[in-house]
Amino acid sequence: MHHIYHTKGIILESKEKGEANAYLTIFTREMGMVYAAAQSVRREKSKLRFALQEFSLSNIDLVRGKDVWRITSASPEENYSALILDENRGQVAQNIFKLIVRLYQGEEANEELFDHVTKSLSILSDKKIPDTDLKHFEMVAVFRILYYLGYLALTGENDVFVRSPIDLRLIEEAARMRTLLLNDINRSLRETQL
Repeated sequence: MHHIYHTKGIILESKEKGEANAYLTIFTREMGMVYAAAQSVRREKSKLRFALQEFSLSNIDLVRGKDVWRITSASPEENYSALILDENRGQVAQNIFKLIVRLYQGEEANEELFDHVTKSLSILSDKKIPDTDLKHFEMVAVFRILYYLGYLALTGENDVFVRSPIDLRLIEEAARMRTLLLNDINRSLRETQL
């Protein structure tokens, strides 16, 4: 008998497999990055369909198969798919997802990063940051991702971008310290060599 793992996860990517199946990239709170197969998820009658769409935050049950994780059930908690319809906000979310897929290594929990990503999706979805400030919001989001993954160290000048809540004041500070933030981010990305 297989052990069922229960976790909360964000669907970062979905790739079609066969006629109705999908192969999903899921960033989970308890298990890190998981690549899992979902059977018949693309059929109209599928109960899993809405819980396993890209940009969904769901409670997911997984079983470890011989070669791959398999999803046995899922229930949606939050759906951020409206971001796809908003070109600017959707692009910021996609950039965050791509960075995590690119840099995250293995099935190891990183709860701080998971909480940061879900909070960022909520901020984007609730439009708490004006469109004119999205590039600065993205800089702060990327900065925190790099920090939580261990690719970036805090200094006295930049620690405010991790320690403070993401709000309009922090975004204004990011605009003011744009050069410092970009230098830290670019140096960190170069050092990853990925």
